[in-house]
Amino acid sequence: AVALVELSRGWDMKGVRGAMKFVVPIILDAVFGKLFPFLFRPNALGWIQNPDRSFTQVRRRKRIDNSVQVSMLASALFFTLFAAKTLLLLLFRFAMGLAA
Repeated sequence: AVALVELSRGWDMKGVRGAMKFVVPIILDAVFGKLFPFLFRPNALGWIQNPDRSFTQVRRRKRIDNSVQVSMLASALFFTLFAAKTLLLLLFRFAMGLAA
């Protein structure tokens, strides 16, 4: 029962923050579920409807899924920024070589 209350409270927040805590995980679950179905489970609302899973199992699994999703997004952002920085440095060096 505690897990169900905690899941419900997370969805019932008011304002933009509440909407983001409800909508963003559903969108991320849908995107990552299609890209990596072997790794990620359906969103919490869909998974709660499975009678074979307890609310505690759903909450625990979604925490893991969300942590991995955030890690993957952070890694992608880091790689993109690193690649952009490297490209800009190479372009700058190339331009300086031509100017000399």
